[in-house]
Amino acid sequence: MRPISLFLAGLLLVTGCGGPTPPANETPAASLPDSFPTDPNRAIFQLFPKGGFMPPIYHTAQAPTFTLLADGRLITLDREADGTTRRLFVSQVPKEKLPSLYADLQKAMEGVEGHYEAGTWTDDATTEFRFWTPNGTQAGDVYGFNPEPQEYENRLAGVDQLRTARRLIAEAVGEERTPYVARSVRLVVERWETPSDWKVADWPAEFPALPEPEQEGGIAEQTIAGEAAQAIIQQVPYEGRTLYKSGEGYYYVFAIPAVPLIR
Repeated sequence: MRPISLFLAGLLLVTGCGGPTPPANETPAASLPDSFPTDPNRAIFQLFPKGGFMPPIYHTAQAPTFTLLADGRLITLDREADGTTRRLFVSQVPKEKLPSLYADLQKAMEGVEGHYEAGTWTDDATTEFRFWTPNGTQAGDVYGFNPEPQEYENRLAGVDQLRTARRLIAEAVGEERTPYVARSVRLVVERWETPSDWKVADWPAEFPALPEPEQEGGIAEQTIAGEAAQAIIQQVPYEGRTLYKSGEGYYYVFAIPAVPLIR
């Protein structure tokens, strides 16, 4: 019996030295797809509002309000501390969280394509959504989908899935955010005949001249790159209640930093 006892003791010793056996149902760590974009500036999830009952300049000046890039940067349109001025900000999803976040997004966005109705008001905007996947871009639009959930939004499956995806991203980012700085900026300008009760400021002389609309109440656009763009982005909000005086005219100005788009 001694040889058998020694054998069993040796077996227990060997198996004991191997450490704890992982649970059979343990989920392996998530990893990004092999074809995941290597360009850090590639957008992989985006919300882009369009339309709605608003002045023409707002239609022309529409830009993405929620963009997740392949390196985990999140670009969002949000209000500054004054509660009225809106500006694009950038925050960061930690690199170690990105694989699991993307896996969760794939689950949340499964089957979401086409058109959805989220509201009943006739003046609601339509928000386009796009999501990069290894099999192509999922795309569609939601009528009445707002940056924050509204009471009148219906609880439709596609809308809930889209809202879940947005929430997953928002919860994954770090708390720190900074103004978004792009390589170029798009100026959208409307000329006003007389000053309103808004704040009036002189258009900085060191900036390029504002594009001149062809007619009163008309809209003009101009894209500016380089150091001038950086200065404009830092000093001129995306949208603010300020009229700028240039020469003899007064202008309402949107300064929209260029954001990568999902095509």
